[in-house]
Amino acid sequence: MVGNASTEGVFIACDILMAQLIIHLNDLKAPSEKFIIRVLDEKHLFVLPDAAGMIRKAISMSRKRNSFQRPS
Repeated sequence: MVGNASTEGVFIACDILMAQLIIHLNDLKAPSEKFIIRVLDEKHLFVLPDAAGMIRKAISMSRKRNSFQRPS
């Protein structure tokens, strides 16, 4: 029987653009700081548990930068 190593992580389901943002964030990290365990497909990722907060913050910042506010 082959031993299976299990890895604790967080499953992320999102649209393609958000997945690309998360992959880009991972690519910017040093090899020792990468947080994506596996890209399952174009809309699903498995990441390290401690990366979830950082990903949420980066998504929030991205949304603020890319949102339109009508001048008053």
